[in-house]
Amino acid sequence: MRAWMRRVGAVASVAMAFAAGAAPRLSADAALDRLAAAMGGDALLTLRTLVVSSQVRRTTDLGTVDVPTRTSYAFPYAVRHEVTLLGRTIAMSSAPSAGALFTDDGVQPLDDAGRVRVEQATMRNPVVLVKARLGRGFAAEAVGTESVDGKEADRVDVRQHGHRTTLLVDREDGRLLALRYDLAGPGGAQRRMTVRFDDWRRLPSGLVYPFAASGEEDGRRVFDVRVQEVATDVAIDETQFTGGLGHAGHGSPGGGQPRP
Repeated sequence: MRAWMRRVGAVASVAMAFAAGAAPRLSADAALDRLAAAMGGDALLTLRTLVVSSQVRRTTDLGTVDVPTRTSYAFPYAVRHEVTLLGRTIAMSSAPSAGALFTDDGVQPLDDAGRVRVEQATMRNPVVLVKARLGRGFAAEAVGTESVDGKEADRVDVRQHGHRTTLLVDREDGRLLALRYDLAGPGGAQRRMTVRFDDWRRLPSGLVYPFAASGEEDGRRVFDVRVQEVATDVAIDETQFTGGLGHAGHGSPGGGQPRP
């Protein structure tokens, strides 16, 4: 009898939520399923390589600076991040067997701390986040709902290898409205980062990608990103990730040209 009454109570709670005009909270899996579908479904899940070229405007106490960037991913494990400052391009990469630092002076091994910085800087890319769901060390929990710029969103906490990221998934169309995470500052003080995504576009490959993003640190605007080009499933030589110091551990497709 008690079990039956609990089931009746649960059904009544859902019915009351609908009667009040509020949709029941989605599970973490359901919210992530909707996010994956909104980003292209199979086009996202089967993606093997991704190259994103962007213009990043960083805002500091000294003013703003525009930084061209190019990030290459070879799923599941290899990433290379390039920045150009004062006409010089510097790249750092991380792959299963090696990390590398690329400068005008050549290629040097990147230590473990450097590889962690590269991985932390790229692990919160929306594509990387959703694809990481299929790997080890990934856990997600639904933690309620909240409003983001007037839109209702499901809040999902994702943990990857000790790092936590909160995803805010649009309840209407399943797209990622924003994400939040904490960074350790000088002396161990925590800084709250919030990144908002906009201008989602469907590429010829079927992948749906945000061409605009903005970031706030403790409520202060610190960067704006405008994506200039996205290429999917383009061939990438593994030395772009390892500098010849090891193996990238990825399956980059051979031949062909980038699909814009």
